[in-house]
Amino acid sequence: MEINQITLKKRLFISLLTTFLVIIFSCNFWLNYNTVQIVESIAENNKFVYIYYPKFVHAATNYAFLFKCDFLILISILTFVTALLSAGYINKKILTPIFSSSGKAWYKIFTVIFILIIIFPAIYINKLNKSIAEERDLALYIPIYNKNNHKLNLNYGKNFESWIKDRFLGRMQLIYLNSHIKYYFPGRFAHFNEVVADKKNKFMYSLLRISTFNNKIDQHKIYKQLSAFDKYCKKHNIKFYIVIVPKKGMIYGSNIANLKNYEKTGKILSALNKKYDVNLIFPLKEFQAASKHQKYLLFYKTDTHATCDGAFVAYNALMSEIKKDFHGVKIVKPEDFHYTYGKKVLVERRRVLVEGNECEYAAFPSQLCNKFLDTDYRYYTHKNKAKLKTSSTETDMLIKNEYYYPQGSNLKVLVFGDSFSENLMDILPYSFRNVRKIRLNGPKNIPKDDFEQFKFFKYYGKELDNYNPDIFVIYIGYTFIKKLGVLNDLN
Repeated sequence: MEINQITLKKRLFISLLTTFLVIIFSCNFWLNYNTVQIVESIAENNKFVYIYYPKFVHAATNYAFLFKCDFLILISILTFVTALLSAGYINKKILTPIFSSSGKAWYKIFTVIFILIIIFPAIYINKLNKSIAEERDLALYIPIYNKNNHKLNLNYGKNFESWIKDRFLGRMQLIYLNSHIKYYFPGRFAHFNEVVADKKNKFMYSLLRISTFNNKIDQHKIYKQLSAFDKYCKKHNIKFYIVIVPKKGMIYGSNIANLKNYEKTGKILSALNKKYDVNLIFPLKEFQAASKHQKYLLFYKTDTHATCDGAFVAYNALMSEIKKDFHGVKIVKPEDFHYTYGKKVLVERRRVLVEGNECEYAAFPSQLCNKFLDTDYRYYTHKNKAKLKTSSTETDMLIKNEYYYPQGSNLKVLVFGDSFSENLMDILPYSFRNVRKIRLNGPKNIPKDDFEQFKFFKYYGKELDNYNPDIFVIYIGYTFIKKLGVLNDLN
């Protein structure tokens, strides 16, 4: 009995559908299993902790682009062939008409589609050199012949492939589609580029720039640098404080992180603090305590930074230490501020509300990011803001802000901080008469390498000498601990 064409189409459809479902559930299981393994695996090495993030998991979890992983190709082929055999689609009577003259029309259609797929993406080439969403530089076009050194580029094929993959028409739309596909697959956790998203609690956790401050050599080098820096400050009668703001996962990562290991981090920092006589403030306990009774979050759900309320917790931890050395120092209170509310992120020095850097890292379109913007944050404005005088200087080598508050304590404070320090500057200037802040990562002509930007004496030593502050504060996020090992480097 011959199989009619309609029956064949139904069987082919069933085979394709079966293949698709098997691939989805296989990948979904692997994705959720490995994502939880990633974020639950806090590897401890020489008493310091860091997130263990194997590269093969990253490849395996990008299942929207199936050909990145061999096991997915194998699953696809075996499932499809098995489904065809089970449906009775493959037999001698079927193979014959496929290769007959009547099947030539299908080859023509396939050829046209194939050519369009090749030509269409090259209609427009993206000319930008950096992808904000992926936080990386895009591949540059390298010609086959270099006119400067008169040499052939033997890697032209690979270079061209990288260039076209980074710049073809519709690339971002495919990335956004990939994000949508991952988000709507079942499971609590989803992995997007370098971000793990908790779809239940609507939190995002960035795995970018994870600190590997994990051996005694690093520890000794950093504290030796800090100790030398502290001696310099004491010689010039300057009180030196370092504030390291905890990571979001340490406070709101109970579902995905082993917080006991983070507690060890705090104890080790305290122990080394005493050994090297450096006033290092790591307010992990203060953040954890505040998070239990605080109505408003201390970290943004879609950003790596602390909220204004989080900055206020860090401010109180800092001022508690400063008060030990300057007993009459003024400490502001929550009732000294007016509050406004919103669901977006306020972090950078230009004080513009955004969706959050983790939305960018995850390559989320706005409609997906809005699903995580489901809670109100507080933004601080001091009641006497009109009395605060401010000025700013921005050059290719320096980003500096000046604050003068006549009702503050008669002390001069110099703050050297990263992006975490921006929300602090809505609070700290109201405690002192004169505050100057230098942004450590931002000047155009300082190499973008994180270590280079931390070489304080190389780029900003004169600022410290000329300003001659009473108090010097380094204020950074936990991610940058290791970078403190180059503070005194001049090369």
